[in-house]
Amino acid sequence: MVLPYLLAVVAAQIGALLGVLLAAGLMWRLDFRIGPGTLLYELHLSLGRAGIVQRAVLSSGRAGVAFLAARTVLSLFGLRLTLAFAGVIAVTLLARDVWSAVIAERGTRLFSPSDQGARAVRTQAMVAIPVGLSVSLLVAWLFVRV
Repeated sequence: MVLPYLLAVVAAQIGALLGVLLAAGLMWRLDFRIGPGTLLYELHLSLGRAGIVQRAVLSSGRAGVAFLAARTVLSLFGLRLTLAFAGVIAVTLLARDVWSAVIAERGTRLFSPSDQGARAVRTQAMVAIPVGLSVSLLVAWLFVRV
């Protein structure tokens, strides 16, 4: 009975990526291109209050599609999304945010001789990670309740 939950976690991670792309595309903050420092797409987010709102919208899209994907996979096996499993998915989304912040800070240190770029990445992560976790927990609660 572990297989449905493993598939649901994988589906949630794929859904999270698609949710970010969808939300960023709807906000006109997504740029598809392959070039130096960019793999497939690049997000252009603002700083300050507008950036916090944009990160909240991205987190909402990511969490919504991630939990929808997990719930869909579980329903195919006749299972329901429980609060405990929704918490597991929220933790995986949190881990992904932390990992992204670590990678971004390391990359900034490689390409920038000053510590200013790394400090800016850290400042953004200090806002983005709690916002992402809060939105993920709220969406998890909504998906479990509905």
